[in-house]
Amino acid sequence: MRREGIIAACAVLAVAIAVLVVVLLLRGGPPRQPTLRAGTPTPSPSPTRHRPPPRARFELKRLPSVSGSRHPKQRKVRARAKTTALHIEHVIENVYTYAFLDRTRPAWWLLRQFAAVARHQFRIRPRTDTISPFGGQLKDGLHQLHSTLKVRTLFAPNNHPASAIAVVYFQATGRLRTGTRLVVRSRGTFFLKPGKHGWRIYGFEVQRRDRHKHG
Repeated sequence: MRREGIIAACAVLAVAIAVLVVVLLLRGGPPRQPTLRAGTPTPSPSPTRHRPPPRARFELKRLPSVSGSRHPKQRKVRARAKTTALHIEHVIENVYTYAFLDRTRPAWWLLRQFAAVARHQFRIRPRTDTISPFGGQLKDGLHQLHSTLKVRTLFAPNNHPASAIAVVYFQATGRLRTGTRLVVRSRGTFFLKPGKHGWRIYGFEVQRRDRHKHG
């Protein structure tokens, strides 16, 4: 009986050792990857984002306002002139953005900055006011250089803005497909009035002088 008991004990010990070895081997092996549940979507790489075209930017300078009141309320006039200048800046930025820098937008994005008569005037003279003569020849679009915007607000006798004059100097540069460097310089004077849909351009005069540089 003693011999059979010893044999049984040895068998149990051998089994215990085998189990211990298996456990140690499992612990030292590579970690198991979690399995995806059925219906779990596999994450896909995010699409490449295209950089939007740049907006036109100007150094804004406010010129002294003109009041139609004999006794203008200076504090109100100054505050309203500042607010008006910001509205005018937004309109002019839109004009030069959609005319020169961002040619992906439909034409009405640009035309809606103008009132009816000025809109017709703008349509019949695109060679002066936009980059259309060179649009298809530009390699990578235009890059704006330092440009300025001067705004003068004209007030009605009730100390409310009645109209504004914006004097713009815009310049930009780009490379034509021929390798020639194009420098665009545009000087313009815009007359604006407030209306139902905000400030709009009622009249303007623009002169453009472009230069071509080789090399």
